[in-house]
Amino acid sequence: MGATLDPRLLALHTHWLTADSVKYAIFHESSDPKDAKILAKLGHDLGQLAKMHSAMWRLSVFHALQYVVIEGYKQLAESDQDVDALLEPERVDALRLFRNAIFHYQPQPFSHKLLEFLEQPEAADWARKLHGAFERYLRKRLDIDTGLALLGLTQT
Repeated sequence: MGATLDPRLLALHTHWLTADSVKYAIFHESSDPKDAKILAKLGHDLGQLAKMHSAMWRLSVFHALQYVVIEGYKQLAESDQDVDALLEPERVDALRLFRNAIFHYQPQPFSHKLLEFLEQPEAADWARKLHGAFERYLRKRLDIDTGLALLGLTQT
């Protein structure tokens, strides 16, 4: 880790970490007792529906945040074989519209901007693969494993 790190690349990693933290929240149950009480009052079926609905919107935020990572990657003119192979123009543009629909007011609750991405074949699988490719790229590019080793930490 002798080389000076480009702060713009660190900023890109921060955006990736933001998306990753939302991804983590999608798959981990709340331990807040208030949430459990609310779900219990709703009953099993309605409670399950509420949990699914909440997870769907967290997943939407995760996907929208991924576009921010793509945008930064492109602005920095970075290149990685695995990431670049996944950046299909049609998918990326659909994700851009999806991001806009999530983070900008839309008068229709399910605008074409949302649906264009969601209706693409294997959109969620593509997004998962892209997130993983960015993780591998950033770990390598920022030499994160060496930094963790120097601190006496290991990756879990």
